[in-house]
Amino acid sequence: MQKTGTDKKKQTTQLSPFQIKMAELNAKFKVHKENPMMEKILKAAKQYIAEKEANES
Repeated sequence: MQKTGTDKKKQTTQLSPFQIKMAELNAKFKVHKENPMMEKILKAAKQYIAEKEANES
């Protein structure tokens, strides 16, 4: 049996409201790419999400 990438697809298509909110924030932060403080905040937010999702699974 050949394994396909269906597992990854499920993860990306089923977005929680929290993930959608963060995606919107990411779009806003991209405007401020030249601002190093914004970069730090964005990195911290991404790390927080990764940890939150790891704890939930």
